[in-house]
Amino acid sequence: MFNAVDYALPIQVAPTVGDELSIVVLDTETTGLDFRNCKIIELGLVKAKYSPSKCCITSITDIYDEFEDPHEEIDPIITKITGITTDDVRGKFFDVDKISRIFSDDPLVIAHNAAFDRPFFDKRFSVDPVLQNLQWTCSLRNVNWGAVNKDLIFSRSLESLAFNSGFFYDAHRAINDVLSTLWLLNYYPLAFKNLMDTTFSGNIITIWAFGLDKSLKDEVKKRGYRWNSFERVWNKVCINELQLNEEANFLRQLYDPQGMYFKVSNMPKNPRASFKAV
Repeated sequence: MFNAVDYALPIQVAPTVGDELSIVVLDTETTGLDFRNCKIIELGLVKAKYSPSKCCITSITDIYDEFEDPHEEIDPIITKITGITTDDVRGKFFDVDKISRIFSDDPLVIAHNAAFDRPFFDKRFSVDPVLQNLQWTCSLRNVNWGAVNKDLIFSRSLESLAFNSGFFYDAHRAINDVLSTLWLLNYYPLAFKNLMDTTFSGNIITIWAFGLDKSLKDEVKKRGYRWNSFERVWNKVCINELQLNEEANFLRQLYDPQGMYFKVSNMPKNPRASFKAV
């Protein structure tokens, strides 16, 4: 396990500006892919300060990494991916009080694939009011990595972004993924600015395409849609109304006259509750 005691916090990354706000970069390792039936077995958090005026990270103020016992055997496939065994987590539990303190000043939460991590986190900490209704953003979807660096255009996975930036790390451990995400956002100031601009622009819209025929999978993937396995729906982030209208026209051509889709402005706990037929 990562031991924050080995580090003198805060860690200064850049000169303090004086207008700093908090962010928490978060990642989970879980017993499976479906948050409804699976549990978190490792939670990694790094809290940092950033300057809105300079749009840069200035310091790391807290680091948390811990296992939790799911009270079931960990599937060998999960162990192969993460290296986490049933013995590693046995008798372990998350320190909810410490986690709650980390989030006490309502920081912006950054996850590299927030659509995966957020449902797991919300379910696990549903009884703690401090840990509910947090503002989330996604460094996978809400950063135009290809515009940041042409070498990053091929894949937005964390491993690929790091590899194509000349950085190697032991992936699929929560704290390693968190530190790598923070490193990338600090290494590429344009990526961090892009993430902040997209998150706070008020124009970010996710368009959700329900009921598409399986034969259209390759066509929508080529256009940048991603499959949400939990809600079983294709979706794409649109950064402005113009792009939204372009996607609406694209979807109208794919659907039959009775076909419908809807749009939301954030990642709700249940996207279907925000249904809007067009």
